[in-house]
Amino acid sequence: MKELVTLFFELASSLLSIAFGILPIIGMWFVFEKASESGWKSIIPVYNIYTLLKITNKQKSFKIYVIGLVAYLIAAVLIVAYMVWVFIACFAIFTGIDVEGAAMISLLPAIFIIGFIALIGYILMLIPTIQAYCGVCDKMHINKGYVFGLLFLPAVFWMLIGVSKKYQWEKIETLAEYIVQ
Repeated sequence: MKELVTLFFELASSLLSIAFGILPIIGMWFVFEKASESGWKSIIPVYNIYTLLKITNKQKSFKIYVIGLVAYLIAAVLIVAYMVWVFIACFAIFTGIDVEGAAMISLLPAIFIIGFIALIGYILMLIPTIQAYCGVCDKMHINKGYVFGLLFLPAVFWMLIGVSKKYQWEKIETLAEYIVQ
């Protein structure tokens, strides 16, 4: 009986994880369609942010996003390299090869530096994302409080904005209106 309950909770958590991963993509698909963009652009991870920045006239911020992404990826590669180095050093110690333990400890500050690089990368990616979400709220005449919802509960808020007929994308009627923006 205990195994059946465990299986049920594992299945339920897996389904919830899948739902919370797919629902924001579906909601973003509908928002892109409302903005006269192809919905498939919401599926591709970095391209969806670029498209959001483009349709909200903030595409200059995409450079900041790319710099943050590169910093984040560099941090990920450094973490993997550090883990491999620690594995090799531990293997050498346990097999009896003469390795100084101080060498392993001397690289501990590297973890903090790598974490700092990852944090900077995350912040640099977050700034254009928030700008894009603010732009979506502006174009759809939605309260700015929805930006927090899009950040912290994307499955709910992207679906709410995308599916609801209450929220429509602001269309530009004339060239003069486009120039003013």
